[in-house]
Amino acid sequence: NGASAALFSVTASNLAGSATVLLSIEVHAPPSNLSYSENPAVYLQDEAITPNLPSFTGEVDAFAVAPPLPAGLALDALSGATSGTPLSGAPAASYTVTASNLHGSTTASLSIEVLAPPSGLSYSENPAVYIVGAAITPNIPSVTGQVDGYAVAPPLPAGLSLDPGSGVISGTPS
Repeated sequence: NGASAALFSVTASNLAGSATVLLSIEVHAPPSNLSYSENPAVYLQDEAITPNLPSFTGEVDAFAVAPPLPAGLALDALSGATSGTPLSGAPAASYTVTASNLHGSTTASLSIEVLAPPSGLSYSENPAVYIVGAAITPNIPSVTGQVDGYAVAPPLPAGLSLDPGSGVISGTPS
């Protein structure tokens, strides 16, 4: 931790007498203990994030990050806060934030993931033509991106069902 200048009286002596000098000493330290309030951070594409603020010990002159944050997000070089609106999905990745002053630096690893909405949903059979009383070959979806669940509206014909976890349509139409 840095300290302001302090004066110290240093005396050298022998049998004949002494000599005294006032010595000014100032101690500086690099910053330390860098961390972020939200880590890991998971954001949604196209939604402005709440700024993620750092905490640290000591004085910081500048912040930097490597590699660059996902598109739409930025690190403020003076405060170290991350902010912005993510423009596209990004898998969870680690970003090294460095806080520095003239006397050294400290780093923190910040994990950021940007979730994008699923896209390109299609089915293996579309249009689907089924026969009453005959079990269908499961109709399997294809989609880009992470899917947490599937739903259908209006309800499927009697005897058919949609698996909410996989999106597969199966059954025997009645």
